[in-house]
Amino acid sequence: MAMDLTPALAERLAARFAALGDPVRLRLLRRLMDGACTVTDLAKDCAVAQPSVSKHLATLKAAGFVSVRRSGTSAWYAICDPDLGSLCETVCGGLRRHLAAEQQGLG
Repeated sequence: MAMDLTPALAERLAARFAALGDPVRLRLLRRLMDGACTVTDLAKDCAVAQPSVSKHLATLKAAGFVSVRRSGTSAWYAICDPDLGSLCETVCGGLRRHLAAEQQGLG
């Protein structure tokens, strides 16, 4: 059954896809799929400056993809959308097939 795409829902959906439209945010999400970590860990693992990581995480949090848990002076970020992994696999699988077809001269 198809969902009715009201103007309000379309706005929220567009905001979520926009949050996924940045290569750094995609790398941060990929890292978080391995487990929760701090901004410091993400900055090191993804080779991105801490202030930039913090801004990207704020965008991902506002879009509903990540949550934050404070523990002492640390903030631990984690994936909070259980459907994110399957969405990424669907999109990545389609991209892999498209790239393979391009390499074979079919795309």
